[in-house]
Amino acid sequence: MNTILRRIANNSPHTPQILKIFSAISMIAVVSIWSFPNVIAIRYILSGLALIVLASTQSIKIPNITPIYFLFIFCIYLCFTPLFPNNDPFETILNIKREWAYFAIFSVIGIGIANSGISQKSSTIGFIVALAFINAYHLAQFLVNKSPLGFSGIAGNHGPLSYSSFQAMTLLMPLLFFGALKTWEKILLLLIAAILLSSIVIASSRGGIVFYFLVICVTLLIYTYLKRSNFNQIKLLSFVLITSLAIFMAMKVSHHKWQNFSEIASIGWRLDATNINCSGVEIVKNDLINQQIPISKATEYAINDLNLGTAARITAAISAVELAIENPLGLNASKEAYKQLLTRKCPTAKIVLANSHNGWLDTSLAIGIPGATIFLSIFLLSGLYGVGCLKKINPEYLYVPITLIIISVGWVFRGVLDATSRDHMLQMQAFFIFYYLTLTHNIITKK
Repeated sequence: MNTILRRIANNSPHTPQILKIFSAISMIAVVSIWSFPNVIAIRYILSGLALIVLASTQSIKIPNITPIYFLFIFCIYLCFTPLFPNNDPFETILNIKREWAYFAIFSVIGIGIANSGISQKSSTIGFIVALAFINAYHLAQFLVNKSPLGFSGIAGNHGPLSYSSFQAMTLLMPLLFFGALKTWEKILLLLIAAILLSSIVIASSRGGIVFYFLVICVTLLIYTYLKRSNFNQIKLLSFVLITSLAIFMAMKVSHHKWQNFSEIASIGWRLDATNINCSGVEIVKNDLINQQIPISKATEYAINDLNLGTAARITAAISAVELAIENPLGLNASKEAYKQLLTRKCPTAKIVLANSHNGWLDTSLAIGIPGATIFLSIFLLSGLYGVGCLKKINPEYLYVPITLIIISVGWVFRGVLDATSRDHMLQMQAFFIFYYLTLTHNIITKK
């Protein structure tokens, strides 16, 4: 098929550009359904077509920059993981194929789209609209069904809404503040920002709301620093912080997930997390009774929350740290490594979450601490590359390296609160980081 496309491209001077536009549209379509359930086959067909077209038009030209070297090192490291002593070679290869190989594939697609010559601004707006599609659909469902707070709609849970909202905001805010936009484009972006916020508030996504406002605040701080801006930006930043605080307080009053949070957080840290996961919540109640510590309503809620809620996530993360130290090379490159290692340690474990709810701990348990370190380096080095380009780039394109910085560093911190190194989130990270990394490199080198 690649040969056929090359022959077609050679027969017409306009065909290569048409094929490149087709690949960009294919990826915008992929982005629009990335967070939807039960559409994996369509995603991969469209992505595969985009990859074939980009290869046939010779758009996949790998930049000679440090983050790319670490991507290669990461891929080489993955090739050796089946040989690690703890791993089953066949299962490890299958898990790499199912999960980690897609990080490399979508990185290459991102590089190819960036080299295709399609307008950066048009592509960015297209990606923002596509990312917001699931949130707009969710908002429409909510309004039609008149559902209560906490409604997740077709997404099934608030995770997909939160991740798509976060990724959209990392693209939207730098373009809004630093891009040369027409009035209708600014109105469109502000409308999308309102849709994203409404969706994650309705779904009661704590992480979604926190990172929504963090992206705004970070963008404002960068804007104030680079523009040596005046009092108006400080007022705007203050307004954003007050608004976010008001929303947090309203959510705390209106939804049970936000209540008793301090007690929930503290109980997870105070007690032996692995012992709780192995023996269940009864051991916590018995310990408190033996120590003659009164059990308040907040404490009782926190104890019950150890079964499945936020307290369970905290104890899972603490257990994951212990498991990572005990298994420094990970287990079978599996996204279920936390669950498998915990049940190995205590086969009759009472509380077993599917993962540790921490992307970096999950990665360490899957591919080992060295692998997680290399993987983290890709993100940090991409962000540093963006920082290094801020003073070199034409102001017209300043939003490109700023987007790269916010995406790269943003996903590092997002991974602290959720298991983000898996499924479509992993693909999303790879595509957008390497798309904006290559764009930044091309603008700097004037390619």
